Amino acid sequence: MFLTIVPWPGARSTIDARDIAASRWAFPVVGALVGLVLATLDSGLQVLHAGPFAAAFVITLGWVAITGALHLDGLADSADGLCHGRDAAARLAIMDDPHVGAFGVAAVALAVVGKFALLAELHDPMRARAVFGAVVLSRTAVLVTAGWSRYARPRGAALWLLEATTRRDANIAVIIFCVVACGVFGVRGLAVAGVCLACVIGVARASRRRLGGVTGDVLGATIEVVELAVLGLAGLS
Repeated sequence: MFLTIVPWPGARSTIDARDIAASRWAFPVVGALVGLVLATLDSGLQVLHAGPFAAAFVITLGWVAITGALHLDGLADSADGLCHGRDAAARLAIMDDPHVGAFGVAAVALAVVGKFALLAELHDPMRARAVFGAVVLSRTAVLVTAGWSRYARPRGAALWLLEATTRRDANIAVIIFCVVACGVFGVRGLAVAGVCLACVIGVARASRRRLGGVTGDVLGATIEVVELAVLGLAGLS
């Protein structure tokens, strides 16, 4: 519900916010599973000798499909809300509006085109590693933000998640974040982790300043920002 549209075998048909909060430590695991699917897709494209642009397009398409564009929607709402409105209440109302504004459209376009371009620049086997790392690190980043932030609304789907995730949980998530980054990228994984955590803190601070806290949309936007950061850093020599 919060990370992917793929149903879990045997799961209940109805999942509420409390279930999301209780399953928060599965976020990195779900990220690893999604990352493995996309990395396997990349390996298949290598076997077929797909060109860099064709491979980048297919991986980007698969990335959007397996997540149901959930986090792109959060990015769009966050961009509209953070860039409009006179006060926090007005900005939150804009984020509740189902219509997408110019900032939201631009943010989604830049995110999708950015992933495509960055993937096209990556060479095998770094591309598969970068995709896997981006998905796992971005889902782990949700726990970091949730543990270090307060919820901006009196109620909502992400409220239970933020209330359940403690600062201690967030600190543990930071350790997991660094371990995964080093496991995927080696020694320079510490630099990747540092830059990505700076992005996480930046998004959270902007949200607190403009909204009074974070929302589910902001968590989705955080996922997209971290994914782009990881792909960009993976391409640096």
